[in-house]
Amino acid sequence: MQDQSIFSRRAIRFFMAAIVGVGFLIPATAEAQRNYSRTATSGKAQWMDAYYGWNNDCSFKTIDVDVIDGPSHGRVSPKVETRKITQAQVGSTGGCLGKSTRAVAVYYTSKKGYRGTDRFRVRMKVGGQPPVIFSYSVSVR
Repeated sequence: MQDQSIFSRRAIRFFMAAIVGVGFLIPATAEAQRNYSRTATSGKAQWMDAYYGWNNDCSFKTIDVDVIDGPSHGRVSPKVETRKITQAQVGSTGGCLGKSTRAVAVYYTSKKGYRGTDRFRVRMKVGGQPPVIFSYSVSVR
C-alpha cells in the first residue's frame, strides 16, 4: 500500500499500512508521557525524533502521529523516512535490531530570528496499542 497523509490545522497524521504484530509495544495503561530536551538553530529544520512500529518479521506497522500542541515560535514537519531499528521504547527489538524499516521522523523549524525556548507535543499511536505523548522543549539558538 502507499503512504497516505492527511493535513489539518492542528494535526498531521501519517498512516503506514501494516499487519498487526508485536513490534513497538506500549504499556497498556493510560497515555504514557515522555519528555525530551532538544536544541535547534534559528530558522533551520532540525531533526527531533523518529517514531517506529514493526511486526515480528520486521515489516512496518501502522503509525499515527498527531501534533497535539504545536510550537508557538515555529512549525513541526513529519516526514516518512527509512531508518534502522536501534532500540524499542518498550519491549524488545527481537530479531529486528539493525534492520531497516519505515519511520515517521519529526523536524522542528523555528521562525527565522527567533531565539529562546519553544515547546510542542506529539501523540504517537502504533496499531493496537494505547497512545504515547512525547513532549519536547526546544532551545533555539
